[in-house]
Amino acid sequence: MAAPQPGELTKSITFQTIQEGEWVDYYTCRAKVNTIGGNLALSQAEYRDKDIKDFTVRCCAALVDLKKTEFRILYRGRTYYPANIDDYMERHRWLTIRGNDNG
Repeated sequence: MAAPQPGELTKSITFQTIQEGEWVDYYTCRAKVNTIGGNLALSQAEYRDKDIKDFTVRCCAALVDLKKTEFRILYRGRTYYPANIDDYMERHRWLTIRGNDNG
């Protein structure tokens, strides 16, 4: 995976985790955000009603240990639940998180 170019980490996103049964803000950072189109979807029926985005962020200690079932991402007033996390070759440089807004 190619690293984002300078100036591509322009969108602010917030990671939330569950603490004592409540979603709370955990970490806010800049990201490169890409909307996934239908041609990348495995099944049109599966993705028809979902807003799917890839969030690419610089890997840091706050993010490296997150598990995909215990966090969500807030972006532009919408909530995205992780479907996949890519730590390319486990280098801990960049994380790409594919999220959808339907959990």
